[in-house]
Amino acid sequence: LQDLDIEYHKKWTTVTLKLPKHISPQKAKISLDFVGELNEKMRGFYRSPYKDVDGKECYLAATQFESTFARLAFPCWDEPIYKAKFDVTLIVDEGLTALSNMNMISETKVDDKKVVKFATTPPMSTYLVAFAVGQLEYIQDVEVVHKIDHQ
Repeated sequence: LQDLDIEYHKKWTTVTLKLPKHISPQKAKISLDFVGELNEKMRGFYRSPYKDVDGKECYLAATQFESTFARLAFPCWDEPIYKAKFDVTLIVDEGLTALSNMNMISETKVDDKKVVKFATTPPMSTYLVAFAVGQLEYIQDVEVVHKIDHQ
């Protein structure tokens, strides 16, 4: 569409797209360029320092999207009432671990980076999407050894 009026609302961190005419309900595609910021404010997609076992300062990148901070990491309808499926793909340095809500389905080396793709999530609110990148160790599966039933 031409003559699209775009309003940015800094206070609400939202963008409104005003169409020049009414369009009937249908499937549509919106394409846009977006640049997010890896911040140190512990919201959105953020960088956090920690000390490793040798006391060396390291950093990890993680998400805190509740309740409307996913919009700091990617364009979205970022209200808990809205649900969508998410396909998370992270491009990280070769020596780092990338984690997300779902299982990794592929990892491809590209130069000194790797492209890590995760399975599609079930429909969920944006604040539940999570990913982390760093020099991480993690447990993939947990085996239940003893189960206690309470009645």
